[in-house]
Amino acid sequence: MTMPTIFFADLVRETSGATGTGPFALSGAVAGHRRFADAVPGGASFHYSIAGVRHEGEWEVGTGGLDAEGRLRRDAVAASSNGGAPVVFSAGIKTVALTVGAGWLTATDGALAAATAGVATNGAALTAAGVTIAAHGAAIGAVQAAIAAHDGVLAGKQPISTGHAAATSVEAADSVTVRRGSGWVNVPATALVHQRSGGGFVCAGNLGVGDDAPGQRLVVKGSSAVDGSAPVVAEIADTQAGAAGWTANAVFAALNFRSADGSVTGAGVRAQIAATMPVAHGGQTDLKLSASGVTLLDRAVVLESSGRFRPGTDNSQQLGGASQRWSTVYAATGTINTSDARDKHWQGAASAAEIRAARRIWGELGFFQWTDAIDAKGADAARRHFGVRAQAVWDIMADEGLVDPVGDDGRPGRTPYAFLCFDRWEDGAGIWHDRFGVRGDQLALFLIAGLASEIAA
Repeated sequence: MTMPTIFFADLVRETSGATGTGPFALSGAVAGHRRFADAVPGGASFHYSIAGVRHEGEWEVGTGGLDAEGRLRRDAVAASSNGGAPVVFSAGIKTVALTVGAGWLTATDGALAAATAGVATNGAALTAAGVTIAAHGAAIGAVQAAIAAHDGVLAGKQPISTGHAAATSVEAADSVTVRRGSGWVNVPATALVHQRSGGGFVCAGNLGVGDDAPGQRLVVKGSSAVDGSAPVVAEIADTQAGAAGWTANAVFAALNFRSADGSVTGAGVRAQIAATMPVAHGGQTDLKLSASGVTLLDRAVVLESSGRFRPGTDNSQQLGGASQRWSTVYAATGTINTSDARDKHWQGAASAAEIRAARRIWGELGFFQWTDAIDAKGADAARRHFGVRAQAVWDIMADEGLVDPVGDDGRPGRTPYAFLCFDRWEDGAGIWHDRFGVRGDQLALFLIAGLASEIAA
């Protein structure tokens, strides 16, 4: 009688998350065991057993092999929780083991019986059969020992299952089991961004979005430009070690914006919103907004703890511009202009030509409506203003020989008078624009000087 050609090896056991009745993809060896692919020769048949971990009532034993993709091929079912038919396995972890089937043992027993019947005529064959029985008994004992050892290992491991009780938050001492290579590792919650019982999300180190090595508390790196400019990195920086680590005048918390294209040298900070603590403020915090040309943060405005909004440096920054004008300024009192005699090189009273120009400008005073207000509101609704036309004032001053005249191109020449203004700028499309203006307070004083001379005459 021929012995069954079924392959056997001990300590072969893997996990699987496969479902249904088809081939089972194998996920990796259970601790202390080998993978099927490492132990079973190509094309060999073997006895297998499948046992559900999450669904303990689902099990199957039978004969199979490995297909070309390394999956368990379930060729014939010997017994199962489905009445001997293939089990439609549910989702969840299962263990798949290479084992010894009852049919194989039955065939072995038949072979031993045949050998016993031939004892009288073939003692050598009987002896060989006895050796075979002993070897198979040892193999069965090894399998039983392996199963017992595996059960002990499983008892000491964290169960992998979605059937555990639900939790709405993570504790610092928790850990998460994840796959790493061919094994498993436990990652502590402190290494992850996680939600605590108070509802907040906690990150023990620096947090990067688009940056796998953030150097600040929070770094958000843009991957592409959105307005034609270079991508920008935003950093929330905790620049001091702790409550005792910062000093007066230090920036101890800042939101930095810098170029992400590597074009900035040095610190690379292009703009910054920072909380500072000047010595003069007695422990109160200011909010500073800064911008830089290359590396230094040198152009800033500051919102002080008292509520005062001021420039970063004295008498060096404009509020608005010729092409970025504020429409209206509301204030309880008028502006205060520096008039300290110590800051002035005094030149004295107006000349005769200047007095004549002032008197002539009187005749240019009149009411007007802004053209853009007429376009928006209509001529009846647009408000009437009182003042001068800057070009007319310029022409009078030029006629008196005090300034260069306005050229044929509409652009004025030289002027030493601050109440005459002319601004020119280029827009984003490369088109040049210009605008005349006057400093009304200085022009009014100039006209008063002409009026005083008229009265005195």
